[in-house]
Amino acid sequence: MPRFHLTGLLIVLLTVSAVPAIAQDDDPPTPQLLYRDGTRLLLLDGYTGETEELPFAVSEWDTFTWSPDGRYLLAQLRDENTWPSCINLYDLDNAAWLYDEPIACEVGHGLFSGDNTQLVYSVPLPDDPHNAALRLHSLSDETDIELYRTLEGNLANNANLANVEWSPTEAYLTFISYKWIMGGTLNRFVVMNTDNFEYVTINAPNIYYASYKPIWSPDDSRFIMRLQGEYAYSGAIPTTNHSGDVYLFDADTGEEFRVTYSPAMQEFDLRWTDEGEIAYSTREVIIHQTQLTIAEAMNVDPVAPEDMVTPEPIRQEDYFSTPIEIVVSPDPSLAAWIDREEVWESSDVYRLYVGSANGDNHNYVIRVWDEDDFFGWRPSDYDYPQG
Repeated sequence: MPRFHLTGLLIVLLTVSAVPAIAQDDDPPTPQLLYRDGTRLLLLDGYTGETEELPFAVSEWDTFTWSPDGRYLLAQLRDENTWPSCINLYDLDNAAWLYDEPIACEVGHGLFSGDNTQLVYSVPLPDDPHNAALRLHSLSDETDIELYRTLEGNLANNANLANVEWSPTEAYLTFISYKWIMGGTLNRFVVMNTDNFEYVTINAPNIYYASYKPIWSPDDSRFIMRLQGEYAYSGAIPTTNHSGDVYLFDADTGEEFRVTYSPAMQEFDLRWTDEGEIAYSTREVIIHQTQLTIAEAMNVDPVAPEDMVTPEPIRQEDYFSTPIEIVVSPDPSLAAWIDREEVWESSDVYRLYVGSANGDNHNYVIRVWDEDDFFGWRPSDYDYPQG
């Protein structure tokens, strides 16, 4: 997978959605948290701390993802000799696997559609393992079609796919098509129309270690992204302090409009307004807020490279650690997070905490073996009270 490096302390609040609504005069459904304990997969009652063991053994390499409606677990099952994984769906309501045989094996990435009817996944090409294909599996009729394939892989450098995501209205699929080279990856961003499966490819100014995080317009016809002229100096120092600049893109054509020319100054709170305009803030001595119409963003006067203020090189000792991630349950007052404690040199203890969503206190503490043993809360669209 491409390596994308995070700097600084970041706390991310993730919310979940889905399943048929429950009558609001009923007792609220219990938030259920999924985690692994050795070879067991457990559902934890977020209110009482009681656990229920699922009736199959797991390995330390298996991973699990909830379907949007909370009915299925997308199981990516692997062992030491089968990497990447074989995928199948586990039906929690019926306590059974949906298919007798895996949907596919050697899967690098799997993702549900929001309506729970389709599954997108990537696999190596059967006749060319140095390249990969993106495929679409329909749960309703069990059809399976190829959407995209890489072509750059060879005996020296594999080409692959990662970070598959749907746009908010699911009018588009986006993913990164990347090629391994010595020391890192060359990453390109692909935007695919889900009506006709036509696509455009977008490149950062420098694609070495490039990352892409689109912010979609309300109608999904456009998106904005912050792209950097540099993401890494080398494999030895895989980070940079370039702040990047704001770009506007047409989702169908990939037409690009550069909005800012200030790589030494970060634009933050990048967003779309309710009126469909682009807004962001910058901080010098004080915070400045900028708001542009689409027409204004498409007609920003270019700034010559020699006239731009660029950041100073970063020092290797300024490279930071992995952030803590707080994952909010369907009940917004309840959350879970994993923290690590260094016990002695080369030995860590991982603890899964369940408690208040602001992270101030915890109700339960569970010893887990690794950060990857936490698979998140079961989705629900019950309208829990706030706080």
